[in-house]
Amino acid sequence: MDTTDEPTLHVFTDASAVAYGAFAYLVKGEESNFVMAKNRVAPLKKLTIPQLELMAALVGGRLTSHIMSSLRIVKKCVLWSDSQIILQWISSRKQLKTFIANRVIEIKELTCEHSWKYCPTEHNPADLLSRGLSYEQLKNNKLWMHGPDWLTNERQWPNEFQIDNKEMTTTSRQEVGCVIRKCVSCRKVTGVAYKAPDPPPLPKDRLSSEEPFTISGVDFSGALNMKGDDGLLRKVYICLFTCANTRAIHLEIVPDMTEKSFMLAFRRFISRKSIPRVMISDNATTFVAAAEEIRKLTDSKSLHDKLCQFGTTWKFIPKRAPWYGGFWERLVGLTKNCLKKILGRACIDLPLLQTLVVEIEASLNNRPLTYISSDIADPEPLTLSHLLYGRQIKSFPYPLYTDETDSYSADLTTNHETMNDQAKRRFRLIEQFLARWKHEYLTSLREFHRVSGNNNQSVKQGDVVQIYDDNSPRTTWKLGVIEELTYGNDNLVRSATVRTSNSKLNRPIVKLYPLEICESDSITTQTQRYQRRAKTDAVEKIRVCLK
Repeated sequence: MDTTDEPTLHVFTDASAVAYGAFAYLVKGEESNFVMAKNRVAPLKKLTIPQLELMAALVGGRLTSHIMSSLRIVKKCVLWSDSQIILQWISSRKQLKTFIANRVIEIKELTCEHSWKYCPTEHNPADLLSRGLSYEQLKNNKLWMHGPDWLTNERQWPNEFQIDNKEMTTTSRQEVGCVIRKCVSCRKVTGVAYKAPDPPPLPKDRLSSEEPFTISGVDFSGALNMKGDDGLLRKVYICLFTCANTRAIHLEIVPDMTEKSFMLAFRRFISRKSIPRVMISDNATTFVAAAEEIRKLTDSKSLHDKLCQFGTTWKFIPKRAPWYGGFWERLVGLTKNCLKKILGRACIDLPLLQTLVVEIEASLNNRPLTYISSDIADPEPLTLSHLLYGRQIKSFPYPLYTDETDSYSADLTTNHETMNDQAKRRFRLIEQFLARWKHEYLTSLREFHRVSGNNNQSVKQGDVVQIYDDNSPRTTWKLGVIEELTYGNDNLVRSATVRTSNSKLNRPIVKLYPLEICESDSITTQTQRYQRRAKTDAVEKIRVCLK
């Protein structure tokens, strides 16, 4: 049987802002004739042009179903559209928006045995239907009555625009993505920062059983309102010192965040606790100036002999990286929460505020470090006060016992021997608490240390980067070149020194956005493409089986 003489139905669809519809032609041999058309006025609810094109495709699908059921001699049908967007929607396997998905499902059901092809707008007769014609324009319009000239010759069909080839579509999308990833202008707007490596193990300073506050962190809280002697509101701040090992805290109220106020608070701190060997803080101007003053003090010839054994070294975390100081930031938050719960909106005077701050300090130093057991036979949970004083602050001192009677001694005379016994007992208690700190508290920290194991880093010297700035839009961020990388104890890059047009900055790598293609951004390999395509095909087959 000669199939070239079999009639073929061709349906064209198109839409404009005012109307949408479909045209149908019957082609047999060298003849093409108009069969039927259907159009509708665009709805009052404003839709996008692609959505209206989809509505036109739905009309075309319904028109095709009606004609095919009426003219049973027609077995083949080709549908045409000049919108590549709706052609992509119809061939897509991805999850689409509800409005689009519902209409695509119906279109596929109506035209599942037929193919959709692309038609240039100037050859699409449905374009005349969607835009309207006058009688004079319509009277002798060959495109309206017979369709485009190439319709009767399949060799002249615009196959180069057909998007049935899924392999070509996938490859083109990947090539476009590769170009976009290499585009510097695009990366300035949508590029991502360097990936942060896994959290490093705790430094030795956090794990050593040295005297409390030997290694200390310091930070300021936000401003607090208090009532001055004249009845006017004044602002004060809390300067928080915390021990890196025991997590104990010491709070000082200061009138401002100047170097002078901080140095006075620092002197009160070391007079009540001890002179720290290492101080750690962020890069606030106050701390930088204080560190310089302490350095000059410890380098002074007149005080060198006195301070050489406990000179303080000041360390700074990278700028704009508060998570590096997490062990004091957490305690600042706890202190502020306590104040909010106690004060609410009340405004109190300085003596009462000082009393409350000291009481908050005592309460936070009484917080448990270890698990609180419900069994009364178990030892009481270990607190910070046990490590500082050998007992909880808000409890009575431990009674004195004699080896002979093992009962409380009412003799409170403080002779030399009694004082030595008390000191030895306190020392033994603190040693026992330190042993519990090592075996109960430090081991529990491992539960919170999780790693992914994926630490492939692409950052290197010479990279051109954008420098994150939360106070300005991304398009105005400074550009810089990485001059030096800072490695942690695990040999992974944590921060970098960046040279800009007028300065040098130190920033964590997660605040640096590379403008050049990185290894981690490289295009996926052909094997990965095949794997992704195979996975998509498998999912589609499962969906078909479930239907």
